[in-house]
Amino acid sequence: MTTQMFLAARLHWPALHYSIDDKLEAIRAQLQQAYSELDLTGACFLADEMVYMLLEGPFGHVQHLFGHALGDKRISQLRVVAREDKAFRLFAHQPLQLCDLRESARCNLAPSYWPLAESSTNVHGDDLKEAFTLLSLQMEQFLFTERHALI
Repeated sequence: MTTQMFLAARLHWPALHYSIDDKLEAIRAQLQQAYSELDLTGACFLADEMVYMLLEGPFGHVQHLFGHALGDKRISQLRVVAREDKAFRLFAHQPLQLCDLRESARCNLAPSYWPLAESSTNVHGDDLKEAFTLLSLQMEQFLFTERHALI
């Protein structure tokens, strides 16, 4: 079984020195390394004030990374929005995907992403599951198209 843990946290701007753009690639690389070492997959949505995460993998490894996230000074108000045990991973073979919603106009986003783009602290588990499922499907479609374009 694979544990899927859906998280929401507020960005803690003082710890980020009020800017994330110059740190984003380093944060992503750090998270990708942690995900790979722990056999985790998943994704992050970055909004103006919030970050939403999906951790997928063995329960103990998911718990370990969650514990590490609790001590991360760059985020605050970290909460588990939903947790499920599944027979599959949404982001199999993909250590970490990042979707930046900050610059996106709402009219350019799929409705599944709207609650996240609004940086709501009231995002529900179903909202996150729907958004991460859609992102997973979009990634699979992209990878499928990329593989077949080379043929």
